[in-house]
Amino acid sequence: MERAMIIHPRKPATLILVAERLLNTVTVLERVTIPDDLDPSSSLVTETISRLHSQFDPLLIHLVLPQSETVSQRIELQDHSIHEFIAEEIKRLKNIEGIEPVFDYQPLGKPSDPPEKQGHYWLTWCQRPALQQHLQAIGLSLESVHDIANTAQGLWSVFERSPSSRRATCIVEIDRNRTTLLQVQDSEPRQATSFSSPPFSENSLPNSEEMASWHRRLLQATSTQNDDASAQEKITERCILVGEEPMIDHAAQYLRKREFAHSIQKEHPPDRVPSRFTVAYGVACAALGQTRLQISLLPPNLQHQQEKRRFWIRLRGWASALALLTLTLLVFGSWQKLSLLGYNQTLSKRYERAVDDYEDAERNLADFASHYERLRPVLKRQMDATELLKTLASLQLISEDESHWLVLFADFKTYQNALSETTGTNQTQPGDNQTVTNQLSGHTGYVAELGFKDRDQIQSRVQSLVTRLNDDPVYRQVDTLPEDLRRSLANTNVLLPDRHVALSLKLFPNFFSAPSILNNTTSAPPSETRERNASSFINRNERILNEGR
Repeated sequence: MERAMIIHPRKPATLILVAERLLNTVTVLERVTIPDDLDPSSSLVTETISRLHSQFDPLLIHLVLPQSETVSQRIELQDHSIHEFIAEEIKRLKNIEGIEPVFDYQPLGKPSDPPEKQGHYWLTWCQRPALQQHLQAIGLSLESVHDIANTAQGLWSVFERSPSSRRATCIVEIDRNRTTLLQVQDSEPRQATSFSSPPFSENSLPNSEEMASWHRRLLQATSTQNDDASAQEKITERCILVGEEPMIDHAAQYLRKREFAHSIQKEHPPDRVPSRFTVAYGVACAALGQTRLQISLLPPNLQHQQEKRRFWIRLRGWASALALLTLTLLVFGSWQKLSLLGYNQTLSKRYERAVDDYEDAERNLADFASHYERLRPVLKRQMDATELLKTLASLQLISEDESHWLVLFADFKTYQNALSETTGTNQTQPGDNQTVTNQLSGHTGYVAELGFKDRDQIQSRVQSLVTRLNDDPVYRQVDTLPEDLRRSLANTNVLLPDRHVALSLKLFPNFFSAPSILNNTTSAPPSETRERNASSFINRNERILNEGR
Protein backbone atom coordinates (compact mmCIF):
# COMPACT_ATOMS: atom_id res chain seq x y z
CA MET A 1 0.00 0.00 0.00
CA GLU A 2 1.38 3.43 -1.02
CA ARG A 3 0.05 6.95 -0.67
CA ALA A 4 0.88 10.07 -2.62
CA MET A 5 0.03 13.77 -2.24
CA ILE A 6 -0.21 15.70 -5.50
CA ILE A 7 0.14 19.50 -5.39
CA HIS A 8 -1.11 21.18 -8.57
CA PRO A 9 -0.71 24.98 -8.65
CA ARG A 10 -3.05 26.43 -11.29
CA LYS A 11 -5.43 29.28 -11.84
CA PRO A 12 -7.57 30.24 -10.03
CA ALA A 13 -6.66 27.84 -7.17
CA THR A 14 -4.09 25.39 -5.87
CA LEU A 15 -5.33 21.79 -5.98
CA ILE A 16 -4.15 19.17 -3.49
CA LEU A 17 -5.10 15.51 -3.92
CA VAL A 18 -4.20 12.52 -1.72
CA ALA A 19 -4.47 9.08 -3.35
CA GLU A 20 -3.76 5.54 -2.20
CA ARG A 21 -2.84 2.44 -4.19
CA LEU A 22 -3.96 -0.96 -2.93
CA LEU A 23 -2.98 -3.75 -5.30
CA ASN A 24 -3.82 -2.25 -8.73
CA THR A 25 -6.56 0.14 -7.61
CA VAL A 26 -6.00 3.87 -7.02
CA THR A 27 -8.42 5.48 -4.55
CA VAL A 28 -8.74 9.20 -3.80
CA LEU A 29 -8.60 9.76 -0.04
CA GLU A 30 -8.74 13.57 0.13
CA ARG A 31 -8.97 16.53 -2.24
CA VAL A 32 -8.64 20.19 -1.32
CA THR A 33 -9.14 23.33 -3.39
CA ILE A 34 -7.45 26.49 -2.07
CA PRO A 35 -8.40 29.62 -4.07
CA ASP A 36 -5.54 32.02 -4.75
CA ASP A 37 -7.48 35.05 -3.49
CA LEU A 38 -8.00 33.60 0.01
CA ASP A 39 -4.38 33.70 1.13
CA PRO A 40 -1.87 35.51 -1.04
CA SER A 41 1.02 34.51 1.27
CA SER A 42 0.28 30.82 0.64
CA SER A 43 0.34 30.06 4.35
CA LEU A 44 -2.96 28.19 3.98
CA VAL A 45 -1.39 25.93 1.37
CA THR A 46 1.53 25.17 3.67
CA GLU A 47 -0.75 24.44 6.62
CA THR A 48 -2.93 22.15 4.51
CA ILE A 49 0.08 20.21 3.27
CA SER A 50 1.35 19.79 6.82
CA ARG A 51 -2.04 18.60 8.08
CA LEU A 52 -2.52 16.08 5.30
CA HIS A 53 1.03 14.80 5.69
CA SER A 54 0.52 14.11 9.40
CA GLN A 55 -2.91 12.57 8.76
CA PHE A 56 -1.91 10.16 5.98
CA ASP A 57 1.75 9.57 6.84
CA PRO A 58 3.70 7.90 5.22
CA LEU A 59 3.09 10.08 2.19
CA LEU A 60 4.97 10.86 -1.04
CA ILE A 61 4.76 14.52 -2.09
CA HIS A 62 4.66 15.24 -5.85
CA LEU A 63 4.58 18.69 -7.44
CA VAL A 64 2.95 19.39 -10.84
CA LEU A 65 4.62 22.07 -12.96
CA PRO A 66 2.46 23.92 -15.51
CA GLN A 67 3.19 22.97 -19.09
CA SER A 68 4.20 26.54 -19.86
CA GLU A 69 7.30 26.02 -17.67
CA THR A 70 8.36 22.79 -19.41
CA VAL A 71 8.95 21.40 -22.89
CA SER A 72 7.60 17.94 -23.78
CA GLN A 73 7.78 16.29 -27.18
CA ARG A 74 8.50 13.06 -28.97
CA ILE A 75 11.88 12.74 -30.68
CA GLU A 76 13.23 10.16 -33.11
CA LEU A 77 16.91 9.21 -32.91
CA GLN A 78 18.62 6.93 -35.39
CA ASP A 79 22.24 8.04 -35.63
CA HIS A 80 23.21 8.55 -31.98
CA SER A 81 22.02 7.58 -28.52
CA ILE A 82 19.60 9.46 -26.31
CA HIS A 83 22.36 10.15 -23.78
CA GLU A 84 24.50 11.89 -26.42
CA PHE A 85 21.49 13.91 -27.58
CA ILE A 86 20.65 15.07 -24.04
CA ALA A 87 24.29 15.94 -23.31
CA GLU A 88 24.39 18.13 -26.42
CA GLU A 89 21.08 19.81 -25.54
CA ILE A 90 22.19 20.50 -21.95
CA LYS A 91 25.40 22.06 -23.22
CA ARG A 92 23.53 24.18 -25.78
CA LEU A 93 20.86 25.38 -23.33
CA LYS A 94 23.43 26.06 -20.63
CA ASN A 95 25.37 28.28 -23.03
CA ILE A 96 22.18 30.20 -23.82
CA GLU A 97 20.54 30.45 -20.39
CA GLY A 98 23.64 30.14 -18.20
CA ILE A 99 21.89 27.50 -16.03
CA GLU A 100 21.93 23.76 -16.56
CA PRO A 101 18.36 22.51 -17.23
CA VAL A 102 16.78 19.33 -15.86
CA PHE A 103 16.11 16.61 -18.48
CA ASP A 104 14.26 13.31 -18.34
CA TYR A 105 13.17 10.87 -21.03
CA GLN A 106 11.45 7.54 -21.51
CA PRO A 107 11.52 5.23 -24.54
CA LEU A 108 8.22 4.75 -26.33
CA GLY A 109 6.99 1.50 -27.79
CA LYS A 110 8.29 -1.98 -26.96
CA PRO A 111 11.48 -3.91 -27.81
CA SER A 112 9.40 -6.16 -30.07
CA ASP A 113 8.25 -3.23 -32.24
CA PRO A 114 9.49 -3.05 -35.88
CA PRO A 115 12.72 -1.09 -36.59
CA GLU A 116 10.85 1.96 -37.88
CA LYS A 117 9.31 2.42 -34.41
CA GLN A 118 12.59 2.01 -32.54
CA GLY A 119 14.45 5.08 -31.31
CA HIS A 120 11.30 7.01 -30.29
CA TYR A 121 11.54 8.84 -26.95
CA TRP A 122 9.29 11.11 -24.92
CA LEU A 123 11.57 13.95 -23.79
CA THR A 124 10.78 16.58 -21.13
CA TRP A 125 12.96 19.34 -19.70
CA CYS A 126 12.63 22.52 -17.64
CA GLN A 127 14.80 25.21 -16.09
CA ARG A 128 15.84 24.93 -12.44
CA PRO A 129 14.63 28.43 -11.46
CA ALA A 130 11.07 27.39 -12.38
CA LEU A 131 11.27 24.56 -9.85
CA GLN A 132 12.47 26.85 -7.08
CA GLN A 133 9.85 29.48 -7.88
CA HIS A 134 6.91 27.10 -7.56
CA LEU A 135 8.32 25.41 -4.45
CA GLN A 136 8.77 28.77 -2.70
CA ALA A 137 5.20 29.72 -3.59
CA ILE A 138 3.83 26.77 -1.62
CA GLY A 139 6.41 26.90 1.17
CA LEU A 140 8.34 23.69 0.39
CA SER A 141 12.01 22.94 -0.21
CA LEU A 142 13.38 20.87 -3.06
CA GLU A 143 14.55 18.20 -0.60
CA SER A 144 11.07 17.75 0.88
CA VAL A 145 9.49 16.87 -2.50
CA HIS A 146 9.77 13.29 -3.63
CA ASP A 147 9.25 13.98 -7.33
CA ILE A 148 8.22 16.64 -9.84
CA ALA A 149 6.02 16.09 -12.92
CA ASN A 150 4.28 18.35 -15.41
CA THR A 151 0.79 18.73 -16.84
CA ALA A 152 1.56 16.51 -19.84
CA GLN A 153 2.30 13.63 -17.45
CA GLY A 154 -1.17 13.88 -15.93
CA LEU A 155 -2.89 14.17 -19.31
CA TRP A 156 -1.05 11.13 -20.67
CA SER A 157 -2.00 9.12 -17.57
CA VAL A 158 -5.65 9.96 -18.28
CA PHE A 159 -5.20 8.72 -21.83
CA GLU A 160 -3.62 5.43 -20.68
CA ARG A 161 -6.10 4.58 -17.91
CA SER A 162 -9.37 5.67 -19.53
CA PRO A 163 -10.80 3.14 -22.05
CA SER A 164 -13.03 5.87 -23.52
CA SER A 165 -10.03 8.00 -24.46
CA ARG A 166 -8.00 5.36 -26.31
CA ARG A 167 -9.18 6.68 -29.68
CA ALA A 168 -8.46 10.33 -28.86
CA THR A 169 -5.90 12.28 -30.85
CA CYS A 170 -5.65 15.29 -28.55
CA ILE A 171 -6.38 16.04 -24.89
CA VAL A 172 -7.07 19.65 -23.88
CA GLU A 173 -6.88 20.93 -20.29
CA ILE A 174 -8.48 24.37 -19.76
CA ASP A 175 -8.24 26.63 -16.73
CA ARG A 176 -8.73 30.36 -16.30
CA ASN A 177 -5.16 31.16 -17.23
CA ARG A 178 -3.74 28.59 -19.63
CA THR A 179 -4.83 25.91 -22.06
CA THR A 180 -2.63 22.82 -22.35
CA LEU A 181 -2.79 20.55 -25.38
CA LEU A 182 -1.36 17.01 -25.61
CA GLN A 183 -1.32 15.46 -29.07
CA VAL A 184 -1.53 11.67 -29.34
CA GLN A 185 -0.68 9.62 -32.42
CA ASP A 186 -0.73 5.82 -32.75
CA SER A 187 -1.29 5.47 -28.98
CA GLU A 188 1.88 7.45 -28.22
CA PRO A 189 2.29 11.06 -27.06
CA ARG A 190 3.45 13.32 -29.84
CA GLN A 191 3.80 16.85 -28.43
CA ALA A 192 2.56 18.98 -25.52
CA THR A 193 2.12 22.74 -25.68
CA SER A 194 0.20 25.50 -23.91
CA PHE A 195 -1.26 28.90 -24.75
CA SER A 196 -3.44 31.47 -23.02
CA SER A 197 -7.09 30.68 -22.36
CA PRO A 198 -9.96 33.10 -23.09
CA PRO A 199 -10.93 35.12 -20.00
CA PHE A 200 -13.82 33.75 -17.98
CA SER A 201 -15.04 33.60 -14.43
CA GLU A 202 -17.78 31.81 -12.56
CA ASN A 203 -20.31 34.49 -13.57
CA SER A 204 -19.16 35.32 -17.10
CA LEU A 205 -18.02 33.27 -20.08
CA PRO A 206 -15.98 34.36 -23.13
CA ASN A 207 -17.82 35.86 -26.05
CA SER A 208 -17.75 34.50 -29.60
CA GLU A 209 -14.76 36.60 -30.71
CA GLU A 210 -12.66 35.45 -27.74
CA MET A 211 -13.63 31.83 -28.40
CA ALA A 212 -12.79 32.22 -32.10
CA SER A 213 -9.34 33.53 -31.19
CA TRP A 214 -8.85 30.62 -28.78
CA HIS A 215 -10.05 28.21 -31.46
CA ARG A 216 -7.46 29.52 -33.95
CA ARG A 217 -4.68 29.02 -31.40
CA LEU A 218 -5.96 25.47 -30.81
CA LEU A 219 -5.85 24.68 -34.52
CA GLN A 220 -2.43 26.26 -34.82
CA ALA A 221 -1.15 24.16 -31.93
CA THR A 222 -2.47 20.94 -33.47
CA SER A 223 -0.82 21.72 -36.82
CA THR A 224 2.67 22.64 -35.56
CA GLN A 225 4.07 19.31 -36.72
CA ASN A 226 1.67 18.60 -39.58
CA ASP A 227 1.22 21.12 -42.35
CA ASP A 228 -1.11 18.97 -44.44
CA ALA A 229 -4.73 20.12 -44.09
CA SER A 230 -6.23 16.63 -44.28
CA ALA A 231 -3.78 15.40 -41.69
CA GLN A 232 -4.68 18.37 -39.49
CA GLU A 233 -8.37 17.47 -39.66
CA LYS A 234 -7.48 13.88 -38.76
CA ILE A 235 -5.50 15.06 -35.76
CA THR A 236 -8.29 17.25 -34.43
CA GLU A 237 -11.22 14.96 -35.23
CA ARG A 238 -11.29 13.41 -31.72
CA CYS A 239 -10.73 15.63 -28.71
CA ILE A 240 -11.08 15.25 -24.92
CA LEU A 241 -11.66 18.28 -22.70
CA VAL A 242 -10.70 18.42 -19.01
CA GLY A 243 -10.31 21.26 -16.52
CA GLU A 244 -12.70 23.94 -15.23
CA GLU A 245 -16.16 22.55 -15.80
CA PRO A 246 -17.97 25.80 -16.80
CA MET A 247 -15.28 26.51 -19.35
CA ILE A 248 -15.04 23.01 -20.85
CA ASP A 249 -18.83 22.90 -21.19
CA HIS A 250 -18.76 26.21 -23.05
CA ALA A 251 -15.80 25.09 -25.20
CA ALA A 252 -17.49 21.79 -26.05
CA GLN A 253 -20.62 23.57 -27.26
CA TYR A 254 -18.53 25.96 -29.36
CA LEU A 255 -16.39 23.23 -30.94
CA ARG A 256 -19.32 20.92 -31.73
CA LYS A 257 -20.67 23.61 -34.07
CA ARG A 258 -17.50 23.40 -36.14
CA GLU A 259 -15.29 20.60 -37.46
CA PHE A 260 -15.36 18.81 -34.06
CA ALA A 261 -19.09 18.12 -34.40
CA HIS A 262 -19.00 14.42 -33.46
CA SER A 263 -15.72 14.14 -31.57
CA ILE A 264 -15.88 16.17 -28.36
CA GLN A 265 -16.08 14.35 -25.04
CA LYS A 266 -15.44 15.40 -21.46
CA GLU A 267 -13.28 13.26 -19.20
CA HIS A 268 -13.85 12.90 -15.44
CA PRO A 269 -11.66 10.94 -13.01
CA PRO A 270 -13.31 8.12 -11.03
CA ASP A 271 -14.51 8.37 -7.42
CA ARG A 272 -16.66 11.38 -8.33
CA VAL A 273 -13.60 13.62 -8.59
CA PRO A 274 -14.30 16.94 -10.38
CA SER A 275 -12.82 17.45 -13.83
CA ARG A 276 -10.39 20.13 -12.60
CA PHE A 277 -8.57 17.38 -10.61
CA THR A 278 -7.97 15.29 -13.74
CA VAL A 279 -4.30 16.26 -14.09
CA ALA A 280 -3.65 15.76 -10.37
CA TYR A 281 -5.33 12.35 -10.49
CA GLY A 282 -3.25 11.35 -13.53
CA VAL A 283 -0.01 12.38 -11.82
CA ALA A 284 -1.10 10.38 -8.74
CA CYS A 285 -1.55 7.29 -10.91
CA ALA A 286 1.95 7.79 -12.32
CA ALA A 287 3.42 8.42 -8.86
CA LEU A 288 1.90 5.16 -7.59
CA GLY A 289 3.30 3.17 -10.52
CA GLN A 290 0.07 2.64 -12.46
CA THR A 291 1.16 4.11 -15.81
CA ARG A 292 3.86 3.19 -18.28
CA LEU A 293 5.15 6.74 -18.84
CA GLN A 294 6.74 8.28 -15.75
CA ILE A 295 8.76 11.46 -16.19
CA SER A 296 10.72 12.95 -13.28
CA LEU A 297 11.91 16.57 -13.30
CA LEU A 298 13.69 16.23 -9.97
CA PRO A 299 17.40 17.16 -10.30
CA PRO A 300 19.59 14.03 -10.70
CA ASN A 301 21.52 14.70 -7.47
CA LEU A 302 18.29 14.36 -5.45
CA GLN A 303 16.71 11.41 -7.24
CA HIS A 304 18.85 8.80 -5.45
CA GLN A 305 18.12 10.38 -2.08
CA GLN A 306 14.38 10.40 -2.75
CA GLU A 307 14.47 6.78 -3.84
CA LYS A 308 15.88 5.92 -0.42
CA ARG A 309 13.03 7.82 1.23
CA ARG A 310 10.53 5.96 -0.91
CA PHE A 311 12.11 2.66 0.08
CA TRP A 312 11.66 3.39 3.79
CA ILE A 313 8.09 4.54 3.21
CA ARG A 314 7.37 1.32 1.36
CA LEU A 315 9.05 -0.62 4.15
CA ARG A 316 6.69 0.87 6.70
CA GLY A 317 3.77 -0.09 4.49
CA TRP A 318 5.07 -3.63 4.14
CA ALA A 319 5.44 -4.07 7.91
CA SER A 320 1.71 -4.56 8.45
CA ALA A 321 1.47 -6.96 5.54
CA LEU A 322 4.47 -8.86 6.87
CA ALA A 323 2.86 -9.21 10.31
CA LEU A 324 -0.30 -10.59 8.74
CA LEU A 325 1.74 -12.94 6.60
CA THR A 326 3.67 -14.14 9.66
CA LEU A 327 0.44 -14.94 11.47
CA THR A 328 -0.81 -16.84 8.44
CA LEU A 329 2.42 -18.80 8.24
CA LEU A 330 2.20 -19.73 11.93
CA VAL A 331 -1.31 -21.10 11.45
CA PHE A 332 -0.23 -22.95 8.35
CA GLY A 333 2.85 -24.33 10.13
CA SER A 334 0.74 -25.71 12.97
CA TRP A 335 -1.58 -27.42 10.52
CA GLN A 336 1.39 -28.81 8.62
CA LYS A 337 2.92 -30.30 11.77
CA LEU A 338 -0.34 -32.08 12.54
CA SER A 339 -0.33 -33.44 9.00
CA LEU A 340 3.26 -34.63 9.36
CA LEU A 341 2.35 -36.72 12.39
CA GLY A 342 0.00 -38.76 10.24
CA TYR A 343 2.59 -38.91 7.44
CA ASN A 344 5.29 -40.33 9.73
CA GLN A 345 4.27 -43.97 9.35
CA THR A 346 4.31 -43.74 5.58
CA LEU A 347 7.81 -42.31 5.67
CA SER A 348 8.97 -45.11 7.97
CA LYS A 349 7.91 -47.73 5.42
CA ARG A 350 9.60 -45.82 2.63
CA TYR A 351 12.71 -45.60 4.77
CA GLU A 352 12.90 -49.38 5.13
CA ARG A 353 12.53 -49.83 1.38
CA ALA A 354 15.23 -47.21 0.81
CA VAL A 355 17.64 -49.17 3.06
CA ASP A 356 17.07 -52.29 0.98
CA ASP A 357 17.59 -50.38 -2.27
CA TYR A 358 20.75 -48.78 -0.93
CA GLU A 359 22.34 -52.11 0.02
CA ASP A 360 21.46 -53.57 -3.37
CA ALA A 361 23.05 -50.58 -5.05
CA GLU A 362 26.16 -50.97 -2.87
CA ARG A 363 26.64 -54.56 -4.02
CA ASN A 364 26.11 -53.61 -7.67
CA LEU A 365 28.65 -50.81 -7.30
CA ALA A 366 31.23 -53.22 -5.89
CA ASP A 367 30.70 -55.60 -8.82
CA PHE A 368 31.08 -52.72 -11.27
CA ALA A 369 34.33 -51.58 -9.63
CA SER A 370 35.77 -55.11 -9.86
CA HIS A 371 35.01 -55.38 -13.58
CA TYR A 372 36.36 -51.90 -14.21
CA GLU A 373 39.70 -52.64 -12.52
CA ARG A 374 40.21 -55.63 -14.80
CA LEU A 375 39.61 -53.46 -17.85
CA ARG A 376 41.45 -50.32 -16.69
CA PRO A 377 45.04 -51.34 -17.71
CA VAL A 378 43.85 -51.98 -21.26
CA LEU A 379 42.19 -48.59 -21.43
CA LYS A 380 45.34 -46.93 -20.04
CA ARG A 381 47.57 -48.51 -22.68
CA GLN A 382 45.08 -47.61 -25.39
CA MET A 383 45.08 -43.94 -24.35
CA ASP A 384 48.91 -43.90 -24.10
CA ALA A 385 49.17 -45.34 -27.60
CA THR A 386 46.70 -42.80 -28.97
CA GLU A 387 48.62 -39.85 -27.47
CA LEU A 388 51.93 -41.25 -28.76
CA LEU A 389 50.57 -41.58 -32.29
CA LYS A 390 49.18 -38.03 -32.20
CA THR A 391 52.52 -36.72 -30.92
CA LEU A 392 54.46 -38.55 -33.66
CA ALA A 393 52.05 -37.16 -36.24
CA SER A 394 52.62 -33.61 -34.96
CA LEU A 395 56.41 -34.09 -34.98
CA GLN A 396 56.25 -35.52 -38.48
CA LEU A 397 54.73 -32.24 -39.63
CA ILE A 398 57.66 -30.50 -37.88
CA SER A 399 60.24 -32.57 -39.69
CA GLU A 400 58.75 -31.60 -43.06
CA ASP A 401 59.95 -28.03 -42.45
CA GLU A 402 63.40 -27.68 -44.07
CA SER A 403 64.53 -25.10 -41.48
CA HIS A 404 64.70 -27.63 -38.58
CA TRP A 405 64.65 -31.38 -38.05
CA LEU A 406 63.99 -33.90 -35.29
CA VAL A 407 67.14 -35.38 -33.77
CA LEU A 408 65.74 -37.12 -30.66
CA PHE A 409 62.38 -38.28 -29.28
CA ALA A 410 61.84 -39.93 -25.88
CA ASP A 411 59.39 -40.05 -23.02
CA PHE A 412 60.12 -38.11 -19.80
CA LYS A 413 61.11 -41.12 -17.72
CA THR A 414 63.48 -42.64 -20.27
CA TYR A 415 65.04 -39.30 -21.12
CA GLN A 416 65.66 -38.20 -17.54
CA ASN A 417 67.06 -41.53 -16.30
CA ALA A 418 69.24 -42.35 -19.32
CA LEU A 419 73.05 -42.15 -19.13
CA SER A 420 74.97 -41.46 -22.34
CA GLU A 421 77.57 -44.00 -23.31
CA THR A 422 80.86 -43.15 -25.00
CA THR A 423 81.18 -46.22 -27.15
CA GLY A 424 81.66 -45.18 -30.77
CA THR A 425 82.19 -41.84 -32.41
CA ASN A 426 78.46 -41.24 -32.99
CA GLN A 427 77.70 -40.49 -29.31
CA THR A 428 78.34 -37.27 -27.40
CA GLN A 429 80.26 -37.25 -24.13
CA PRO A 430 78.22 -37.20 -20.94
CA GLY A 431 78.11 -33.81 -19.35
CA ASP A 432 77.73 -32.56 -15.81
CA ASN A 433 74.06 -32.00 -16.38
CA GLN A 434 73.42 -35.72 -16.07
CA THR A 435 73.85 -35.52 -12.29
CA VAL A 436 70.77 -33.21 -11.86
CA THR A 437 67.83 -34.51 -9.81
CA ASN A 438 65.06 -35.92 -12.02
CA GLN A 439 62.54 -33.08 -12.07
CA LEU A 440 60.34 -34.48 -14.86
CA SER A 441 59.28 -37.62 -13.03
CA GLY A 442 56.08 -36.00 -11.76
CA HIS A 443 54.80 -35.35 -15.30
CA THR A 444 53.74 -37.40 -18.29
CA GLY A 445 54.87 -36.57 -21.77
CA TYR A 446 57.78 -36.57 -24.18
CA VAL A 447 61.00 -34.73 -24.99
CA ALA A 448 61.75 -33.74 -28.58
CA GLU A 449 65.17 -32.35 -29.55
CA LEU A 450 65.45 -30.33 -32.74
CA GLY A 451 68.33 -29.12 -34.86
CA PHE A 452 68.13 -25.86 -36.75
CA LYS A 453 69.64 -24.83 -40.04
CA ASP A 454 69.84 -21.07 -39.52
CA ARG A 455 71.21 -19.80 -36.18
CA ASP A 456 69.67 -16.31 -36.50
CA GLN A 457 66.11 -17.63 -36.80
CA ILE A 458 66.23 -20.15 -33.95
CA GLN A 459 64.37 -17.95 -31.42
CA SER A 460 61.54 -16.94 -33.77
CA ARG A 461 61.05 -20.45 -35.12
CA VAL A 462 61.08 -22.00 -31.65
CA GLN A 463 58.48 -19.48 -30.47
CA SER A 464 56.29 -20.19 -33.51
CA LEU A 465 56.70 -23.93 -33.02
CA VAL A 466 55.82 -23.78 -29.30
CA THR A 467 52.75 -21.67 -30.05
CA ARG A 468 51.57 -24.10 -32.72
CA LEU A 469 52.01 -27.13 -30.45
CA ASN A 470 50.29 -25.42 -27.51
CA ASP A 471 47.22 -24.98 -29.70
CA ASP A 472 47.02 -28.77 -30.02
CA PRO A 473 44.52 -30.07 -27.39
CA VAL A 474 46.70 -33.15 -26.85
CA TYR A 475 49.30 -31.22 -24.84
CA ARG A 476 48.88 -29.67 -21.44
CA GLN A 477 51.97 -27.46 -21.87
CA VAL A 478 54.74 -27.17 -24.47
CA ASP A 479 57.92 -25.28 -23.61
CA THR A 480 61.68 -25.39 -24.08
CA LEU A 481 63.54 -27.72 -21.73
CA PRO A 482 65.93 -25.96 -19.29
CA GLU A 483 69.63 -26.70 -19.63
CA ASP A 484 69.85 -28.34 -16.18
CA LEU A 485 67.31 -31.00 -17.24
CA ARG A 486 68.79 -31.89 -20.63
CA ARG A 487 70.66 -35.11 -21.43
CA SER A 488 73.35 -35.58 -24.06
CA LEU A 489 71.70 -38.45 -25.91
CA ALA A 490 71.35 -37.15 -29.46
CA ASN A 491 73.56 -38.49 -32.26
CA THR A 492 76.31 -36.00 -33.07
CA ASN A 493 76.00 -36.72 -36.79
CA VAL A 494 72.69 -34.84 -36.89
CA LEU A 495 73.73 -31.96 -34.59
CA LEU A 496 75.13 -28.55 -35.43
CA PRO A 497 76.97 -26.52 -32.76
CA ASP A 498 74.76 -23.94 -30.97
CA ARG A 499 71.74 -24.94 -33.07
CA HIS A 500 70.22 -27.54 -30.81
CA VAL A 501 66.94 -27.03 -28.86
CA ALA A 502 65.01 -29.45 -26.63
CA LEU A 503 61.23 -29.19 -26.17
CA SER A 504 59.16 -30.50 -23.25
CA LEU A 505 55.79 -31.88 -24.42
CA LYS A 506 53.70 -32.30 -21.27
CA LEU A 507 50.52 -34.34 -21.63
CA PHE A 508 47.40 -34.33 -19.52
CA PRO A 509 47.34 -37.08 -16.85
CA ASN A 510 45.96 -40.38 -18.11
CA PHE A 511 42.49 -40.78 -16.63
CA PHE A 512 42.99 -44.54 -16.36
CA SER A 513 46.35 -44.35 -14.53
CA ALA A 514 44.97 -44.27 -10.99
CA PRO A 515 42.66 -46.94 -9.56
CA SER A 516 39.03 -45.92 -9.31
CA ILE A 517 37.73 -44.73 -5.96
CA LEU A 518 34.92 -47.23 -6.49
CA ASN A 519 37.45 -50.00 -5.95
CA ASN A 520 37.32 -49.36 -2.16
CA THR A 521 33.62 -50.16 -2.04
CA THR A 522 32.96 -53.45 -0.36
CA SER A 523 30.02 -55.66 -1.04
CA ALA A 524 27.16 -55.62 1.37
CA PRO A 525 26.45 -58.67 3.54
CA PRO A 526 23.91 -61.17 2.29
CA SER A 527 20.32 -60.12 2.74
CA GLU A 528 19.62 -63.31 4.69
CA THR A 529 22.01 -62.36 7.54
CA ARG A 530 21.71 -58.57 7.75
CA GLU A 531 19.39 -56.84 10.21
CA ARG A 532 16.73 -54.71 8.64
CA ASN A 533 16.55 -51.88 11.09
CA ALA A 534 17.74 -48.32 11.52
CA SER A 535 20.84 -49.22 13.57
CA SER A 536 22.32 -51.43 10.81
CA PHE A 537 21.83 -48.63 8.27
CA ILE A 538 23.58 -46.06 10.51
CA ASN A 539 26.50 -48.42 11.21
CA ARG A 540 26.98 -49.07 7.50
CA ASN A 541 27.06 -45.34 6.81
CA GLU A 542 29.74 -44.81 9.45
CA ARG A 543 31.80 -47.69 7.99
CA ILE A 544 31.73 -46.14 4.49
CA LEU A 545 32.70 -42.69 5.80
CA ASN A 546 35.64 -44.17 7.76
CA GLU A 547 36.84 -46.07 4.68
CA GLY A 548 36.65 -42.84 2.68
CA ARG A 549 39.00 -41.12 5.14
